[in-house]
Amino acid sequence: MIIASATGNVEILQILLDLGCLPGDFDERRQPSPLSHAARWGHLEAVTILLDRGASVAKNGKYKNLYPLVQAAKHGHVHVMKFLLTRGFDLFEDPSCGYTPLQAAAYAGHHSILDMLIK
Repeated sequence: MIIASATGNVEILQILLDLGCLPGDFDERRQPSPLSHAARWGHLEAVTILLDRGASVAKNGKYKNLYPLVQAAKHGHVHVMKFLLTRGFDLFEDPSCGYTPLQAAAYAGHHSILDMLIK
């Protein structure tokens, strides 16, 4: 499921979910979540499918700076950030991973995300 999420292969992702794989079935202490991978690479359709099929906002892979909202900000995916915020992700939550989405966007130089977050 990680590879399908990271590559945005929604067909394989759907097959895995239909076969009973659970989007929240991972050890967040050891690996980033499928949702974090999809957010990192800007795959909005995969993000949507994972959330619709049970990926939790509460259990979302805070492993080594891989909180989905931080990943979307760090890699400049405004569309994914906006969507995650509409689905209950907290912009101001301390991801316990070193930095916030605002800091990630600033560090990476994503001015469009900084503009969105500041407004």
